[in-house]
Amino acid sequence: MFFDVTYFILKIIVFIIIIYGAQYAWDILKDTYTKPKTKYLVNPQLKKYQEMVGDTYNEAGDNKVMQNSLFQDEATKQQMCDELSQFMSGQTNEL
Repeated sequence: MFFDVTYFILKIIVFIIIIYGAQYAWDILKDTYTKPKTKYLVNPQLKKYQEMVGDTYNEAGDNKVMQNSLFQDEATKQQMCDELSQFMSGQTNEL
C-alpha cells in the first residue's frame, strides 16, 4: 500500500518535470528561432502629431492672407469693429 502511494506521487513528480522541461525547451526554441514582433507606438504618433501641427500652421498662414485681403483699408476695419461692438452691446443689454 505504501509502495503504491509513493509510486503514484513519484509518477506525478516525473510528469511535472517532463511538462516543465518541455515548456522550457519550447521557450528556448521559440526565443532562438523566431523574430519578436515589435510594434512601434511612438513613431507613428509623432508623425501624426507633426502632420496636425503642420496643418494647423498652414491653415493659420492661409487665414492671415485671407484676413489681409478682407479689408481694403483701416477705416473699413475700424467701422466693422465698431458695428460688431454695438451689436454685442445690444445683445448683452437684451439679456
